[in-house]
Amino acid sequence: MVAGLGCATVQPFVPSTAQQARFDEVVREVEARISDGPPAAAALLSDAKSDWLYAQHLPKYPERARDVAAKAQHDAETALMMVRRNHAQSLAATDVGVVARAQQ
Repeated sequence: MVAGLGCATVQPFVPSTAQQARFDEVVREVEARISDGPPAAAALLSDAKSDWLYAQHLPKYPERARDVAAKAQHDAETALMMVRRNHAQSLAATDVGVVARAQQ
């Protein structure tokens, strides 16, 4: 008989208020600009949102959950960078077109 052995309690991953707020902020900004972005940004954001939720439902594997959450944050921020870059390129192309027409 084995005595004195108990189950180790593992604290599940719970994002901090700041982590959750940052993720939500990035998601909102991407969603607001997604019509200006490439389809890859929409797919990346969808994966990020799914991963973020999944990370919060891995109570037995908190380290894995943290890794998944970090990847989700990174993917959301990459999607944001993609839509911002696409928006900036659209503005630059518009500006070039306006200048070209003005010079004619």
